[in-house]
Amino acid sequence: MKKHLVLLLSIISCVALFLLQQHQDAFWVRVAYAVSLWFIFSQLISLVNDFFEKRALRKWLAWLITNTLSIIQLLALIFAVLYSIQDIMLFHANSDTASINYIEQRPEFSLITINDGDKSYVGYIRRVGGDEPSPLIIMFLGNAMNSAGALRFFDSSNMWQYFLNYNFLVVDYPGYGLSDGTPTAESICRQALLIYDYAAELPYVDEGRIIIGGLSIGTGPAMYLAANRTSAGLFLLTPFASGYDLYNNVLPIFRGPLRLLVRHKFMSEVYAASVTAPVLIVASQADEIVPFHSSEKLAESFPENPTFITLSGVGHNDVMNNIVTLQSIQYFLESIF
Repeated sequence: MKKHLVLLLSIISCVALFLLQQHQDAFWVRVAYAVSLWFIFSQLISLVNDFFEKRALRKWLAWLITNTLSIIQLLALIFAVLYSIQDIMLFHANSDTASINYIEQRPEFSLITINDGDKSYVGYIRRVGGDEPSPLIIMFLGNAMNSAGALRFFDSSNMWQYFLNYNFLVVDYPGYGLSDGTPTAESICRQALLIYDYAAELPYVDEGRIIIGGLSIGTGPAMYLAANRTSAGLFLLTPFASGYDLYNNVLPIFRGPLRLLVRHKFMSEVYAASVTAPVLIVASQADEIVPFHSSEKLAESFPENPTFITLSGVGHNDVMNNIVTLQSIQYFLESIF
């Protein structure tokens, strides 16, 4: 009777944590929720074990049942850990004070702040053309990058020559840089819509010539945005078909029922059906983070065949600054306008 009461209280706590998670997606809430699920599962296994112990079973059968239940309980603990720590594995929120100081001292960069209720998202826009409406590139970065650091890298690498006459906007993901919030697939995709709507209203942005770009994990929100807003073009660097491919590239177990453990799905292959803009994809066969076959699978999901550039011998972190990548983006932009 005591175990039944503990189980009931555990279920009530789990439901409360689930509801709290819908409003406050903090790390401690996810951990508490995962632990509560595991505890409920453990209580159920304990009740099943008690049931069999009261039966007169052969020793070998009792041993088999007991050890099977123990293995199931261990697996449940492993799955609970995987569920709760995947945010840390996928998102590496960071800031760069030195780069922020560098960017804020350069007159061509302007600070951008986008409000979302009690949260603010911060980034920078590199302006060209003065007050005249000019094309805009909205760029979504990789999971270990921040806006100031990326723009400083672009500056020091003289990469702006490939984006001449384009305003260039980068906003930090929730929890990154100076942005509030917690990075999740849902919060990042929601933020992408806010960024577009904000940028389209800027007087120095030509709303009819907005280009969306994405790098690595940033191709997820880029795809979502392109499927839900009008754009003149979309370029994707090391993109993936879905978050499942990223997870399975690290630990190939997220198939069948275990797909339910994946929290950040980034279903780019689904979004692709709604993308009407011209598309450029650059992917490397030597990419150790995003499987090349996942980029190919995504390419096959668009209504119209995208331009697909294949790199050889280029690692994941070197795709963005690769000369073939930059020239491909430049040619792609020139082909649009």
